[in-house]
Amino acid sequence: VLKPLSKEDLERFERKQRKKGVIYISHLPHGMTVPKVKHLLGSFGEVERIFLQDGTLRAGEKRESLSFTRSCKRTTAHFTEGWVEFSSKRIAKTVAEMLNAQPIGAAAVTRSSMRSKNGPGKGRNSKRFKDDVWTMKYLPGYKWHMLTEQLANERASRTARLRTELSQSAFEQKDYLRKVERARIMQDKAERRAQKSRREPERDGKRVRTFKQRAPVFKDVRD
Repeated sequence: VLKPLSKEDLERFERKQRKKGVIYISHLPHGMTVPKVKHLLGSFGEVERIFLQDGTLRAGEKRESLSFTRSCKRTTAHFTEGWVEFSSKRIAKTVAEMLNAQPIGAAAVTRSSMRSKNGPGKGRNSKRFKDDVWTMKYLPGYKWHMLTEQLANERASRTARLRTELSQSAFEQKDYLRKVERARIMQDKAERRAQKSRREPERDGKRVRTFKQRAPVFKDVRD
């Protein structure tokens, strides 16, 4: 049974939410995944949630990765942009100012210096992205629920647009079938008219029409 939150619990939750900060990553190199972003940025502070936009899908078919705990084993992943939520807005702002327009290798170097016990250059992927540059920006006053609302609005807009396109496509298909049927009827009429014209003889360039007439009746109807 779920118990309702007390006033103190609610205030504590709201204070925790106000402390969180979100950064926007406008460019990610090809192959960068959610776990890798978590691996690089997690050493600077506690990362709450990550969302990366998958650029390998067509427009209107965007795949969402809202949790860094989801494994991403696709080697062909191409996330074009992303949002990262830190538990502290101060850390989020510091990370954005420190790593913006910097090679990704700088994050690995900073990470290794902050955790010297692990040694520099840990992992093969750290060398893979070391020369790639990513751009990021701290979003003051931006909260995670704003992102989820934005995604929900975009999803609803895509659904409405798809519904409109399907309705328009169905109308165009019905209209096309009506035109095809109308053309077929007109063609049949033209063919019957042509066949009838060929059966009727012409005299001096004028068409002669023949009619069948019943034989006259010479019997008095009063008999």
